[in-house]
Amino acid sequence: MKNIITLFLIFSLQLTFAQSGTVDLTFNPSDTGNGNGDGMESSVTNLQVQPDGKIIATGAFLYFNGNLAKKIVRLNADGTRDFTFTGSGFGSDVSACKLLPNGKIVAGGNFFSYNGATVSKVVQLNSDGSLDTSFSPAIIGVVHDIALQADGKLIIVGEFTAINSVARKNIARLNADGTLDTTFDTGLMAGQPVLNATVQNDGKIILSGAFTQFNGVATNRIIRLNSDATIDTTFNYGTGFNNTVSDVKIQSDAKILVAGLFTLYNGVERKNLVRLNTDGSVDTNFNPGTGASSTITSMALLPDGKIIIGGYFSAFNGIAKNRIARLNTDGSLDTDFNIAAGPNNIIHSIVLQSDGKLMVS
Repeated sequence: MKNIITLFLIFSLQLTFAQSGTVDLTFNPSDTGNGNGDGMESSVTNLQVQPDGKIIATGAFLYFNGNLAKKIVRLNADGTRDFTFTGSGFGSDVSACKLLPNGKIVAGGNFFSYNGATVSKVVQLNSDGSLDTSFSPAIIGVVHDIALQADGKLIIVGEFTAINSVARKNIARLNADGTLDTTFDTGLMAGQPVLNATVQNDGKIILSGAFTQFNGVATNRIIRLNSDATIDTTFNYGTGFNNTVSDVKIQSDAKILVAGLFTLYNGVERKNLVRLNTDGSVDTNFNPGTGASSTITSMALLPDGKIIIGGYFSAFNGIAKNRIARLNTDGSLDTDFNIAAGPNNIIHSIVLQSDGKLMVS
């Protein structure tokens, strides 16, 4: 049987008016001429752009341009590998990564080792890629997402049952030093996987994913908590979503964009994308028409209010758009964003750089 290798590349898109949606050819994370192949041999699921323009990529890959890079690599702004970021990487896949204001990196997933050291599902790395051994929570299960609060505490979500031998089901809050914040206790918590955590400016926390109940209360795939872990009863999600939520973004006006694989929210038809008012009701001024033809996995908000979406889809509102599109502020398709044929496979992550370009993996 032949071996089949699928390459998942990171690329950068220009967002200037003249070159809207074109590939930025100055960014080249590809073969440097040694014949070892281009980019990563497996998926990049998360991107983080540092203030200095360097890019941290994490996911399921083992190699970058033929050289060992186990689930994590840092690239220079031009796409070449930054070899000052040391270490032999993770023993298993990384599903979450968050860049901290102090330059350190918190990563989560299903791994038990980093750079040869035994760890348990969440680690903190120093800015050079070395392991911060002072940060060592022990988690039974898998971490899917990490969100940073303004006070430096971390919300972690996923499919887990305990942290540091204390029962916590699928959601917990860590102090900045990695210890469990025991004041944040949601009781029974979510019954099924929590895939995303999003912290609002007011400190409230939106959880989303595949769950259908939370702490004994029926809730379909989305809920909002107060900062003390109690359910925010002012967020009226009603019957919620009829399928999985993949990504949530908070706009500057505090309205909430929700994407995933669904066709209904609280009885209102919305295919894979909806915008909610701050109270959880559908924002009827945002109308994506028939929406995306398949799952939206990631979104990025632009300074002008427009929205970049990426995922599995091949069309948006009946117009062919392969896996990436730009929307106007009212949810309509922005036809000035010209991606031509677009990517030939799934988009997992989209990040806006400070220069206005987009990093896509």
